[in-house]
Amino acid sequence: MRRILSIFGLTLVLACGPTTSAQKQSTAPVDPAQKEEDLRRQAAAQKRLVQERLDLARSAAAANDYISAENQLQLVLGMDNRNAQAHLELAQVQLRLGKLEKAREQANQALELDPKSYESAELLVRLYLLDGDMAGAVKRAQQLGQNFPEDMRYQNLSLFALLKAGRPGLVLKEGQRLLRKDEVNTETIRNIARAHLALGKLGTAKYVLIRALEIRDEPQTHRLLGEIAFRNENLTSARSHLSKAAAALSDAPDVLNNLGLIACKMSDYATAEATFNKLTASFPGLSYGHANLGYLYRLMGRPTDAAHAYQRALDIDKGLAEVHYNLGILYFGSDIAGLDPIDRYKNAIKSLSQYRDLQRTKLSRSENKELDRYVKEATRMIALLKESRKKAVPEKKEVIPPPAPAPEPAPAPEPTP
Repeated sequence: MRRILSIFGLTLVLACGPTTSAQKQSTAPVDPAQKEEDLRRQAAAQKRLVQERLDLARSAAAANDYISAENQLQLVLGMDNRNAQAHLELAQVQLRLGKLEKAREQANQALELDPKSYESAELLVRLYLLDGDMAGAVKRAQQLGQNFPEDMRYQNLSLFALLKAGRPGLVLKEGQRLLRKDEVNTETIRNIARAHLALGKLGTAKYVLIRALEIRDEPQTHRLLGEIAFRNENLTSARSHLSKAAAALSDAPDVLNNLGLIACKMSDYATAEATFNKLTASFPGLSYGHANLGYLYRLMGRPTDAAHAYQRALDIDKGLAEVHYNLGILYFGSDIAGLDPIDRYKNAIKSLSQYRDLQRTKLSRSENKELDRYVKEATRMIALLKESRKKAVPEKKEVIPPPAPAPEPAPAPEPTP
C-alpha cells in the first residue's frame, strides 16, 4: 500500500512541478506532413481490420454460422458505420436468422448509403413482403421505379410487389406495357406468368413461361414451372424443374421447401430429410422449414424428432395454428422420449387449445366437437394415470383413438422475383 501511495505522490509532484525544457518541446507544433502520414496509416490499418472482419463474417456465413457472422458484421459497423456493403450483408444474415425487422433496418440503411444498389433495393422490398407489409412493399417499390424509370429491374420489382399485394389484373396491364419497351425481358414475362398463376390460369402461365425459356434458360423460370407442375400433381416434372432452380439459386428457401415436400409425397424420405435439413441450416430463422421437417418426421415414425422440430417452428412464430394442431395430435397419440405420459397429455391439451384460440372463428361445429373429444380423452387419461400411480399398480395400456390426419403443409410461396 505504501509503495502505491508513494508512486502516486511522485506522479502528482511531477505533474504539478515547473515545466521543463523537455516538456516544452513536447508541446511544439506537429509537422503537418507527419500528421497526414500518421492519419493515412491509421486509415489503412482500420481498412485492413474492416476487411478482415468482413472476411470472417463471410466465412462464418458460408459455414451456416449466422450468429458469428452477425457478430462480425456488427463489429465492422462499429468501426465503419457508413459501410453500405456491411449493412447489406448484415441484412442478409438477419433475414436467414428470421430477424425481419432488424434486417429491414439494415437493408434500408444500405440503400440510403448506396442509392444505386439494386441488390439492396430488392432485398428491402422482399423484407416488406416477408413481414406481411404489402402496402409498404408496393409504396417502396414504386418509389424506386420512379427513381429509375429506364431500369427494367426496378419496373419489374414494382410489378412483383403489386402482384403480392393482390393486383394481378394491374400486373397484366403494366406487364404488357413494359413488353412493348423490351419484348425479350424475361422477368417481365415471368411477372405476366405470375399474374396468370394468381388468377388460377395454370395453362396460360405455363405457355408464357415456355416462351421465356425459349428466350433464355434461367433458374427463376424453372422455379415457376416447378410450382405449376406441383399444383398439377406432376411430381416428376416439378422435381426436375425445381432441382434446376435449386442448383443455381442459393437464396431461395421456397425452392428447397417445395423440393422437400415433393420428396415426401414420393415417399423418398431420405432425400426429403436431407433437403429440409439443408433448408433449416441455411435459413434457421424461417419457421416453415422446421414445421415441414416435423411433418416429415411424423411420416417417418420419429415422434420425438417431430416434436422438437414443431417446437422449433413455434419458437420462431407462435401464431402457426396448424403446427399447434399437429403437435397436439402428436402428443396425444405418440410416446415422446424423456416426456412423462401425464405431461404429454397435458401438452396435447395445451397445443390443441392454442390451435382453437388461433382458429376460433374459422372452425366448423364438427371441428370444434373433434377438438372437444381429444381434450376430453386426454383429460381422462391424465386422471387414470394419476389414479394408477396412487395405487402403485402397473399402468394400464393406453387406449387411444386414431388421430385425425394432420393437414398437409402447403408449398411455400415464392418470396422474390
